[in-house]
Amino acid sequence: MTVSAEQSDEQSKTQKAMAAILQRMPGFMILLLLLLGFLAPRYTPLTFAAYYIFCNTFLLASTLRTAIGVCFVWFYSYRQHKTNWRNLAETCDTADIRFGEVKHLIVIPNYKENIENLRDTLNVLASHSDAKKSYKICLGMEETELACEEKAKILVSEYKSSFETIEYSVHPAAIPGELRGKSSNVNWASRHMAKSVNTTSEKDAHRYIFTIMDADSCFTNDYFITITATYVMNPDFYSRRLQIFVPFSVFDRNSTNISPFVRQFDVSWSFAQMSYFIPGYYFCPGLSAYSVPFDLAVAADFWATGTDSLGEDTRMTLKLFFASRYRLRMTQIYTPVSQCNIEGSTKSWVSSFYARTVQGKRHNWGGNMNWIYSMRTAISFLFNLSSDTPRLPVSFLTGVPKSNNNGNSKNNNVIAILISCWNACIRWLRYAVVIFHQFEISIWTVHVLAINLLAILFIPHTGPAFLYAFSDAYWSAVNGYSAESNGGNNVDSYLVWIVHITSYIQLAIVPLVVVIAVGFEGLHWWNSVGRWRADEVARRKVEGREDGFGGRVKSLGLRSAVTCKPRQWYNLIEWVLFPLVAIYFVIMLVYVSLMQLFFDRIDYITAAKPSISKTDEGSGSETGGFLLSA
Repeated sequence: MTVSAEQSDEQSKTQKAMAAILQRMPGFMILLLLLLGFLAPRYTPLTFAAYYIFCNTFLLASTLRTAIGVCFVWFYSYRQHKTNWRNLAETCDTADIRFGEVKHLIVIPNYKENIENLRDTLNVLASHSDAKKSYKICLGMEETELACEEKAKILVSEYKSSFETIEYSVHPAAIPGELRGKSSNVNWASRHMAKSVNTTSEKDAHRYIFTIMDADSCFTNDYFITITATYVMNPDFYSRRLQIFVPFSVFDRNSTNISPFVRQFDVSWSFAQMSYFIPGYYFCPGLSAYSVPFDLAVAADFWATGTDSLGEDTRMTLKLFFASRYRLRMTQIYTPVSQCNIEGSTKSWVSSFYARTVQGKRHNWGGNMNWIYSMRTAISFLFNLSSDTPRLPVSFLTGVPKSNNNGNSKNNNVIAILISCWNACIRWLRYAVVIFHQFEISIWTVHVLAINLLAILFIPHTGPAFLYAFSDAYWSAVNGYSAESNGGNNVDSYLVWIVHITSYIQLAIVPLVVVIAVGFEGLHWWNSVGRWRADEVARRKVEGREDGFGGRVKSLGLRSAVTCKPRQWYNLIEWVLFPLVAIYFVIMLVYVSLMQLFFDRIDYITAAKPSISKTDEGSGSETGGFLLSA
């Protein structure tokens, strides 16, 4: 059906109006919650009690899920090191694509990155066993960086013999309607790569996998082996390409250079991601680094570049999820991507805290934009409205045209209907989980802290004793008499009872946090120290080879030149900062949500990362990443 220019313009206006309304919903809901907390304990106590127990039950469930996820990551990352994925894939008789046929298109977006840092990242990739025969590297440069092409040409010249191919793209400045940053850079670079590979047939395109990473991200060799094996061992051509591969992140390279608070914040970010790493869990979005089948990325029209693309990696996950009509499988990969903690412009705790705040503002803004996008797209799909997200044809998703139903067999039709209903239920369950987590990230995280604070302030004698005077004064103001008058029976009994019961729910969270702390420290030690020692003891594996960077390569490859002292037992003491980190995160989210009531865009700013110099392999601090006007 052809859409007229007038219809297209009207649909665009509808989408913009919907986005504008949804953008203000998180902030509006915070204001509504404040009103609820101020008036509901007295006038609608049942409403307050119901939402109060819901939020705290949600907090308990989320903490339990995180504890389970951390334990699974610890166990599966250990098992991952013991598994020969290449052998499993090469002995798989059901695959219509062989292990050695898969090629990796690795996109490294960067802006004003130190060339030594880029060399470090490329050295790590070049040490991998399949780098020369299956890694195609693209350095995503920015036109606004002076001499970016000269830097790219130097690196291409140095590493042209280390990979199957290495090239670069230059993302132009001032493209109309584009929000400049990682997502738009990756979009440009991935389109550049798509033009340079042989995809004359559907089978050719099926051999390629995009991997997106930050300029300072370091993968071990087994990541690419694992995703290749997982990809080829899936016997179904169509479901194989409807997935995204997501590793978990560990910050293990410069954590001793920053303040304990920022270090604990990044630890919290890391284990929060692991809450999605329960095997088979329906939601596990890409964060910083991930891999997407080439044909799926092309069919979905690559990465988003519009004003709502600030969510970047998770935004791409959501786009693929909706484009695939809820069929996308988010596959957890239990080998970590090594990341650097952010650093300030100077080596001081205040500077690192400021850098964390600047980056946190952007991340939270992007998280809210992801919520807006998911709500807007869900509404558009539900009511068959126009959307900037393509709906992939059923023939791409299943290989069977939607109209292919000739009715030859009644029994077969019944079975097909039952299977179709079951698959539809699974898709809608995935949809519900994805939408739930968008609310979790942007809405309920704030509400959990806020409603507990409101309960302490406005429900008499539920908080610490020094706040009793405040709650009594509030109660007197809204009632005309104090909570203590009439024998202390002016507060609804079931409200007091609910608050009392909920205190046990809150208490149950404490041992779960202990499990998270112990589990995280264990898995962090294993992934940053233990598996490397095990790899050293094992010496050369089947994947080992000679390289140009100093001796034999182990199964994990080389480590980054940016290293620091491993976490020690006394780092457990820093977990006392976790409540402060949670409060800080919520304050930042509240700030961003309220800002979005009045402003539509922010400047795209990333914080500094450690920098390598030729004369000093230690880490310094230099502003890197994008500093772009949005």
